[in-house]
Amino acid sequence: MGAVLNNEINFLKLKNIAILLNNKNNIKFIATHKDVVCPTEKGPIPDIGSFINLINLSTNRKPDIILGKPNPELISKQVKQYGKDSILIVGDRIYTDKKLADNTQIVTLHAF
Repeated sequence: MGAVLNNEINFLKLKNIAILLNNKNNIKFIATHKDVVCPTEKGPIPDIGSFINLINLSTNRKPDIILGKPNPELISKQVKQYGKDSILIVGDRIYTDKKLADNTQIVTLHAF
């Protein structure tokens, strides 16, 4: 099953995000990844990185952690279990996949 795109973002949701992050209640700001655009058959559309930038501009907050590529923590369990020499990164976006490979010293493969 692929990722599910939330196409129901609206001003109320963005306002609530800003209120929560501006409040001094130690809420963690966690993002799945930082891609600014998502490629589609009709051309690029905004991805979570665009919303991260919007949120940063309106709250002066950056994510406390970005869980996805190129964060090496994404595959740290597999690296520990199998070792770097037994892993090949095959990905969909060269700029994040290559950075993840660089961050972990693991070989990456891209087909174009």
